[in-house]
Order: sequence, then C-alpha cells, then structure tokens
Amino acid sequence: MQVNFEENSATLKIGKDIYLRILQKAIAQTQQDVPELEKALEANDFETIQSISHRLKGDFDNLRITDLSTVARAINENVKSDQDKEKITGLFEEFRKLFLELEKIVQQQ
Repeated sequence: MQVNFEENSATLKIGKDIYLRILQKAIAQTQQDVPELEKALEANDFETIQSISHRLKGDFDNLRITDLSTVARAINENVKSDQDKEKITGLFEEFRKLFLELEKIVQQQ
C-alpha cells in the first residue's frame, strides 16, 4: 500500500498536519471497528457489518486511501447483495491486512 500524504492533503485543500490528525482519528475509530466487524461476522449480523463497512468506505474514500475504501466498498456491496459469509470474511481479512499496513505507514510520519 502506498499513501501520498502530501498529494492527499493537497487535493483536500488542507495542510499535511491537519490531514494526518484527521487520519489519526479515522485510524482510532477503525481500531474499534475491526473487532466489532469480527464479532458481527461471527454472529452473522449483516446489518452491523453493512453499517460499519459503509462508514469505513466513506471515511477512507474521503481521506483518499483508496486501497481501504475499495475493500470496504466490496464488503458493503456483498452484504447488501448475497451475504456470502466466506467472501465477506476474505474481504475483511484483506481489509485488516491493509489497515495494519496503513497504521505502520502513519507511525513512520
């Protein structure tokens, strides 16, 4: 995963420092969302999965973190269409992996 903080903040017309603060808040929220998604998957609670994945899709789309927003969108669309738990679980694992990469990248800033 690559994240261009300068380009992302410039397209949003905000300073890099402000962008990073907003991104830190999104990361903190996602750190709470990941275990909630995991619980919802175990319980087949597709309503919760849909709600959280919708928020994640929007948060990371707004921050121009397209790798994460694309996977969150795929989770969201799958939950709304056929609710294939195996597919959603695979997408969730991909999301978690990308999110861990993002956390490492941000820590290096």
